[in-house]
Amino acid sequence: MTGDTQKDINGNNEAAMDEPRTLYIPEGVTKVVSLMPFSPKDDYERIVFPASVEEIPDDSLHVNTTVREVIFLSPHPGDYGTGLRYIGDNAFRDMSSLEKVILPPTLEEIGKHAFVNCFSLREINLPSSLLSIGAGAFRCCHSLESITLPENLRSLGCEALGCQSLKKMTIMCDIPLKAGDISGCYRLESIESPYYRLENGMVIHNGSGRLIWRMEDNASEVTIPEGVTEIGESAFEEQDMIKKITLPSTLREIGQKAFAYCSRLSAIGCCKAAVSKCDDNAFRYGSPKAVFPPSLRKIGRKAFTSCNGMRVLVLHEGIDSVGESAFFDCMGLESIRIGNPGIDMWNDAFAQCHSLFSVVLPEGMAKLPRGAFSSCSSLEKINLPSSLTKIGEDCFHGCHSLDVAVPEGASIGSRAFNSCRSIRIGGGARYFVKDGALYDSLEGSIVSVSRSCKVLSIPKGIQMMNPEVICCIGKETKCICIHDIRIDWRKFLNRVHIPMAIFPESMAEDIKKLYREKKLFMEDSMWHGSR
Repeated sequence: MTGDTQKDINGNNEAAMDEPRTLYIPEGVTKVVSLMPFSPKDDYERIVFPASVEEIPDDSLHVNTTVREVIFLSPHPGDYGTGLRYIGDNAFRDMSSLEKVILPPTLEEIGKHAFVNCFSLREINLPSSLLSIGAGAFRCCHSLESITLPENLRSLGCEALGCQSLKKMTIMCDIPLKAGDISGCYRLESIESPYYRLENGMVIHNGSGRLIWRMEDNASEVTIPEGVTEIGESAFEEQDMIKKITLPSTLREIGQKAFAYCSRLSAIGCCKAAVSKCDDNAFRYGSPKAVFPPSLRKIGRKAFTSCNGMRVLVLHEGIDSVGESAFFDCMGLESIRIGNPGIDMWNDAFAQCHSLFSVVLPEGMAKLPRGAFSSCSSLEKINLPSSLTKIGEDCFHGCHSLDVAVPEGASIGSRAFNSCRSIRIGGGARYFVKDGALYDSLEGSIVSVSRSCKVLSIPKGIQMMNPEVICCIGKETKCICIHDIRIDWRKFLNRVHIPMAIFPESMAEDIKKLYREKKLFMEDSMWHGSR
C-alpha cells in the first residue's frame, strides 16, 4: 500500500505488551520491515501479527533468535487490511528457537529460504490459499516431522522441503515434484496423497508413473517396480552405494542425471525394458557396462560421459541420435560398433576415449561431426566408409596411433587429422597429401599435419595458412618452410614452438621483430629469397 493508507513500522511504537514476553504488532500496520521499533528488548518468545499486516518483506525478521511462536491473525469482516499475502525471502531465516508458526487463510507466497535453518520448527500450517513456496524455504528445519502441501499449490522451489527429520508428507495438489524439491528427506516414512505414493523408498507419481526420487540407503542392488514409465531428473544422483539396478518392462525414459555420479553402478538389468530415450547426463561419472535394449532411440548429451567401466559399445541400428559428448572421456572403452548409417551424431561424441582401439562404421554413413574421435590416442583401426561426404573439424585430431585412409569425395574440416600417425588419400582433384601434410587445393589451404611430417614445406599453390593447424602440430615436425603466402602472424603469438623455420625475405622484418619481442618461440630461423 502507498500514500496515506500505508503505515510503516519504522515510525514510533507505543504499543503495550499485554502479556510477558509476547510482542503484539499494532493493528493498522501493513508491512513489517523491522521489529526494533516495537520492542526495546530482544527477549520476547511470541509475536502476534494483526490481520492488517499484508507483507513480511525480504530479510526483515531473521535477526531474532529467542522467538518460539509466530501467529498471524486471520481477517474478519470490518477488519483493517486483507490479511497476510506474502512472506519474503529470508524473512525468518536462522530463527533457531522458532517452534510453531500459525499462518492465516490469505497467504499466497512464501519466498526463498524464508524459514531456512529454523532448526526447532515443529509445526506450521500451510493454508489452502498458498500458491508458491520458494527454493530452500524449509531447508534444514531439522525438527519438522510432517507437512501438508495444500490443494492450490502451483510452484515448489528446489530444496524447498530439504528437512532431514520429515517423516510424513500430505500432498493435496498435483504439483510436478522433482528430486531436488525433496532431496534430503531421508527419513520419510509415508506419503498421503491421491497423486503420489512412497514405494520401497521411492517417490512415484501415480498418474504418469514417473519415479521422482529414491531415498538413499546402503543397498547395493535396486529393483525399480513395474508400472514406472520414467525415471525423473536426478532421481538416483550421487547414490554411490548402488552396484546393480534392474529396470522394469514398463520403463520408457531415463531422465537427465538420473544415475549421474553413481560411481559404483556397473550392472544395468534392462533386457525387458522398452526404454526409447536416455537423456542428458543420465549415467555421467558412473561405471555401467551397458547393453542397450532394441527400443532405445536417443542417447542424450553427456549421457555416459566418464563411464570408465564400459569396455565394448554396440550402438544397434535402431539408435538414431547420439548427443554431444555422449561417451566423452570413457577411459576404459576399447571398441565401438555403430549400426545405423543415418545416425545423428553430435560433436565430441567419443572424444578423449584414450583406450579406444577399434571403431566400425557402417557403409552408407554420410558425415562425422566435429571432434567425434578427437584425442583417442590409442585408436588404430577404423574404416572410413566411401559414402562419407563430410568429416568435421578436429574429427581425429590427436589420434596419435592412427594411420588414416581418407575416402574420395568427402569434405574435410580444419585439423581433422592433425597429429595422426600418417594420412593417405585416394585420387581426387581437391585434396592431396605431401610429406605427411594434407592440403586443400580448392581453398588453397593446409588442412592437417600428421606425425609423419618431419619437414613442413608449404607447396606452391597454397596461399593461406590456418593458424589453428600450425599451432597444433606435434613435436615430430622439426622445420617449417614458408613461401610468400597470406598469413597473420599475430594469431601465432606465444603458440609456435618449432626448432627451425625458413621464411622468405619479404617476411623477414616482421618475423624478426616478433622474435626479438619474444612473441614467437623458434630455436632457429633462416631466411631465403622468394621462390
